Parts: sequence; C-alpha cells; structure tokens
Amino acid sequence: MKNSVRSFVRPRTRLSKTKKNLISHASSHEFCFSENFENFKHHSPYKKNILEIGFGDGENLISNALNDLDSFHVGIEVYEAGVAKVLEFIKKNNLENIFLIQGDAKAILEKNTTIKFFDEVIIFFPDPWPKRRHKKRRLLSNNFLNSLKMVLKDKSVLKIKTDWDDYAHEIENDLNQIFVPPITNRLVIFDSEILHKGFGFSHQWNPHRITLAFKLKKDYNEEKDS
Repeated sequence: MKNSVRSFVRPRTRLSKTKKNLISHASSHEFCFSENFENFKHHSPYKKNILEIGFGDGENLISNALNDLDSFHVGIEVYEAGVAKVLEFIKKNNLENIFLIQGDAKAILEKNTTIKFFDEVIIFFPDPWPKRRHKKRRLLSNNFLNSLKMVLKDKSVLKIKTDWDDYAHEIENDLNQIFVPPITNRLVIFDSEILHKGFGFSHQWNPHRITLAFKLKKDYNEEKDS
C-alpha cells in the first residue's frame, strides 16, 4: 500500500485525552487498528455479518446494530473522531455486536483472507473528489469493487449511495462489469425508498439533494453457461 493513492486526507483536528484513551484502551473484541487486522472471520461469532465502510460519526452503524442485535456489524473508518464516538456509545450501552477497524479500507480488504463473509456491505456518500485531477482518489474504483465482491456472500446485498451524478454513473459502469448479470433495472423514484429487491438503480429525493442509490441482491457468482 506504500505507493497506492489514498481516498482520504489526514484530519487536522485533535482528540481530547478522554477520547484518545477510549481508543488506546479499547478491547480487542470491539476494536483494532488496520495494521493489527488479520481477517474478518476472526472477530465474528454471528451467522449474519454486515460491513459499513466509512461510517463517519457512526449514526447509521449504531442504529443498525441496535435494531438488529442478532447480526454482527463491522465498521471501518479512517478518522479517529468517529471511531472514538462509537466506542463511547458501545461502552455506555454494553453493545456486543459491533466491531470497529480504524484505517484505510483498501489496505484492510487487501489483508483480509476470508471470502464470502458478509451478507451486506454499506457505503454511504464516499468522498466524490469532484476535481478531475483528483478522481483517481475515489474509493469506489473497479479494483476496490472487485475486492468487495470477494467478501460478499452469494445472495448478498451491496448498498452504495452518492449524491454526485458522474460518480454514480462511474460506479454503475464498474458494477456492470464486475457483477453477473449486470444491472438492468433502472427505476427513477423520487422518495426515500431504496429498491426492494433485484438489481437496481434509483434516484432518491430529499429537500436538499438528489441521491443516487444502488442496491444489489443476486447470486452473482453463478454465471450462465456459455
């Protein structure tokens, strides 16, 4: 990963001593740094596993974990402020179905040796890097999506949201190349509902922005006989 292009920049904000202690004293059952990560299977005793990449402040990750206590929720985040916030919530509420990894998702997926592990992968609003010279920094490249394909179970779900139109179409093109069969159902829905099933592409509407959302659900490893 020494020569790889990062999809993030280092933050200039500093954590309080209390927040830093949350991270440095976190249990190995709830947290690890990317350099100490080995594989996903090592951490999960659950049958259903859900991964959220770039969970930010952890609002969505925490909500999903609280509403689905029978599933194991893995969160990857590069920024320590978000990691500390979720760790604080975990300790206050004695949650046992969340595991956090701090570091670059690309490096973590490269180190992982477990395949077909996740029932669902969530990536909401990755940095779009809108300037042309920065587009190579976008997380959801063809190579990265191929890495995700390796950790997705058959009949799994991949949820991606972006509010940048050209990024959405770039992602769609890559998904069509990687997953078999390609995304063929294109629906335009001006509300807050993601597609219920099947391959799909939808517009979501809120008062401030249009969100392009993808949701895949398919035995994509079963290619048709030629």
